[in-house]
Amino acid sequence: AYEIVDCDWSSDVCSSDLEHLDNGLEIVEKLKKHCKRLLITTPYKEPPGFWGQHHRLHGLDESHFPGFDIVYIHHDGAVSNTPDPENYNLMMCLYDSQ
Repeated sequence: AYEIVDCDWSSDVCSSDLEHLDNGLEIVEKLKKHCKRLLITTPYKEPPGFWGQHHRLHGLDESHFPGFDIVYIHHDGAVSNTPDPENYNLMMCLYDSQ
């Protein structure tokens, strides 16, 4: 498990492993308290087993990231303000406390 330690959190933090952690959403909330800016990419509404057992969190959507601005990266690499209902999407979530 990841641990949040006391240190200089004045720089930006980017994480894309939260779906691999049972406590990934808890870590996001802790990071929001320590970071000026946080950028996260995670699968959008991933069904269990889609990417394998190493993905621990499933079904993540906008409701799991309050306070974040969200855009979607489509299967073809296009970035949009709305998910592509026909294909796999990643959410790119930006939290900016400033």
